[in-house]
Amino acid sequence: MSTLLLHIAGNRMYNFTLFRPHLYLYDDRIVYKKRHILTHDEFSISYSHIAQVNLIHFIYLFAHIEIATTGYRFIKVHWVLKGKARQAKKIIDEKVHQSHKKDKHLTGEDKEKGSYISDFEMSLKRLQELLSIGKISQREFNKRRQGLLKKHY
Repeated sequence: MSTLLLHIAGNRMYNFTLFRPHLYLYDDRIVYKKRHILTHDEFSISYSHIAQVNLIHFIYLFAHIEIATTGYRFIKVHWVLKGKARQAKKIIDEKVHQSHKKDKHLTGEDKEKGSYISDFEMSLKRLQELLSIGKISQREFNKRRQGLLKKHY
């Protein structure tokens, strides 16, 4: 089961739409969702299929995220809060780097970064287990998850 690392959405007012785009970052993939009046776009992308991630700082409070894939998809999420956008880019960059270096020989520094990410993921999965068995509340889970994200990202 995949672990949700971060959920971001474009600002409804600045995107001039009722249905803003959503980007869900899981530990093994990215899910993009965009609803239209009569249709609904939703697709998943593996981190190994991401070619490039751009973060465009725009106005004081907002930024745009653009993700180019190795396929024909180009994801754009406009008017995201700048802090969330930076956090998302950092997570995506680390996951892409991790997925692309699996076949390469690891140096000492790379091994440390790899264990750093897996420690974060193990901590997050442990929190999910505690939530599912009822040892912690949803509020406590969200608080601890945000603490982990701040600590590691």
